[in-house]
Amino acid sequence: MPKLAVLAAVTVALTLTGCGGDDKPDTGKQAAAAAPAPRAMPTAQRLTWGEAAQVSGSKGGKIRVTPLAVLYTPGAKQSDKAENGLYAVIALKVEAVDKPDTTAGGAGGGGLQWRGAGQTIDTGDGNTATTAWIGAVPEFDSLIEPGDPREGIETFDVPSKGGRLVYLNPEDQTIAASWDMPATDQGSTLGLAKVHKRIKMFS
Repeated sequence: MPKLAVLAAVTVALTLTGCGGDDKPDTGKQAAAAAPAPRAMPTAQRLTWGEAAQVSGSKGGKIRVTPLAVLYTPGAKQSDKAENGLYAVIALKVEAVDKPDTTAGGAGGGGLQWRGAGQTIDTGDGNTATTAWIGAVPEFDSLIEPGDPREGIETFDVPSKGGRLVYLNPEDQTIAASWDMPATDQGSTLGLAKVHKRIKMFS
C-alpha cells in the first residue's frame, strides 16, 4: 500500500476515535450545573426606634412590628417590684401583612427579647407576670387581621435603661430585627396611659 494511503487511513482512524470519546456526557459538569445555589442567610434589620420591621409571625405569616413608646418604672407599690430593678414597658404596633397572625413567642419560640448589660431577657422573666397592669392593657395574645393593626404592650424586667429590643425568627431563633432603645421615657400611647393609671391606682 502506498505510504500516502497508509497515513490517510491512520488519520481517519484517529479522528473517529476522538469523535467517539466526545459523545460521552460529562456527568460531573451536568451535576454541578444542576445543583441549586446555596441560600443566603437573611440579614438582621438594625433599625432606629420608631421604624417598622417586617418579620415572621407565630403562624408563619408576615407581620410588621413598630415600637411606639417606652416607659421605665420600678412598678406600683402594692405589686411586686421589678426583680432586676426596672420594668421597661414598651408600646408596639403590629400589623398582619398577608394573613391573620400575631407576634411569635411562647412555646413556639422566637419573638421579642431585651438585650443589654451582657444579659438576654424574655417577656416572661423576672416579675412581669405580677405587675399592676398585667391583664389590664392590650397584649398580642390573639390573631390580628390584615388591614386592622393593633397596639399592644410588652413588659421586660431589666437591670438598666436603654439596651436593645430584638425580634427573633420563630423558625431558627436568629435575629430578624433590632432597635436601640431610648435611655429615657419616650412617647405616649393609649396603652401606656393605662399603665400609668394602674400604677397610680396601686400606689
